[in-house]
Amino acid sequence: MKVCFVTTSFPAYQGDVQSPFIYQLAKHLAKQKVDLTVVCPNYKKSKAKNEVMEGIKVKRFSYFPRVLQTLTEKGRIASFKSNPWSLIQLPCFLKAMIWKTWKESKNADLIHCQWALSGVAGVIAKKLRKKPLVVSLRGEDLKALQNPIMRPVFKWVINNADYITSNNEFHINQVRP
Repeated sequence: MKVCFVTTSFPAYQGDVQSPFIYQLAKHLAKQKVDLTVVCPNYKKSKAKNEVMEGIKVKRFSYFPRVLQTLTEKGRIASFKSNPWSLIQLPCFLKAMIWKTWKESKNADLIHCQWALSGVAGVIAKKLRKKPLVVSLRGEDLKALQNPIMRPVFKWVINNADYITSNNEFHINQVRP
């Protein structure tokens, strides 16, 4: 099986400690002989834009001039309140993630997005490529339900996913209609 794995956070290089749970999931899928391609941001500290890490093909996208990128540099989406510059970068980030996901999902059997924000790219690729979509919620996503701007986007992603997974049943119950 070929899977296009889309995430907003992944280790910047082999040995980096950023997002270890996402890396462990990807590593275990690769060990199960899943042909896995990870689409993730290209961080300032990334050593390569394209690389293979323990059988995982990693395809990184840039979304702003590298020296100015701040949206995902800390391994998560930066707070718009504490860093207004991040809000300016968000449309560029989404455009770059959508493009890279569309490109890398061409030969995939399945698109698997980590976090609802990655699901934006996943839904668009699903519709264009006619591929099934899995969205995994990680808890932070639920904060989007409280944001009047992000709530409709979050619901659109959830309503267009073929499967939803989560860390726990509480999160699933929060998004059930």
